[in-house]
Amino acid sequence: MIWNVIVGAPARKSLKRFPLHDAEAIQRALHEMEQDPFTGDVRKLGPRSYRRRVRDYRIFFDLWIEQQIVEVTAIRRRTTTTYR
Repeated sequence: MIWNVIVGAPARKSLKRFPLHDAEAIQRALHEMEQDPFTGDVRKLGPRSYRRRVRDYRIFFDLWIEQQIVEVTAIRRRTTTTYR
């Protein structure tokens, strides 16, 4: 089952600022999410909101299961204020 992964503008902008080796790991994770968005270290945050852990970074996304859409809303480096 193929999912459509949509990366929002703020998430794309954040991704460009990360070191190359970390950005590549995040890109691989986004590609894996096309096959199954629940693989890896995924935790539910709200009714449609989830986060996936990739190294020291968190991919925040919303799932639209009926349409098989993964909407990436933010990608942040894990700090003490990431979840605030």
